[in-house]
Amino acid sequence: MPGRTSKYNAKTNELIRTSLMDVLFNADEALTVAEIQTRKIDLVNVTPQKLSRELNEFVDGGLVMKAKSSKKGNKMVYKLIRE
Repeated sequence: MPGRTSKYNAKTNELIRTSLMDVLFNADEALTVAEIQTRKIDLVNVTPQKLSRELNEFVDGGLVMKAKSSKKGNKMVYKLIRE
C-alpha cells in the first residue's frame, strides 16, 4: 500500500503561510480561522485543518498569539504579535 501524499505541495504551503501572515498583519483584531479565510481569496479552498496547523506553527515560533474568544462563540482566535 503506497504512503499518503500531501494535498499541498511546497509552493502551495509557502503561499498559504504568506497569505496567513498578510491577513494577520493587516488585521486590527484577533481572527478566527473562518474569518481569516474570508479575507484572502488564496485561502478559500484551503481546509480549516490545514490553516490551523500552519497557524499553530506560527504560535510555536512566537509570531502569533492564540486564545479562546467568548465574543466569537468560544472559538480559537489568532493575532499577530507586534513588538
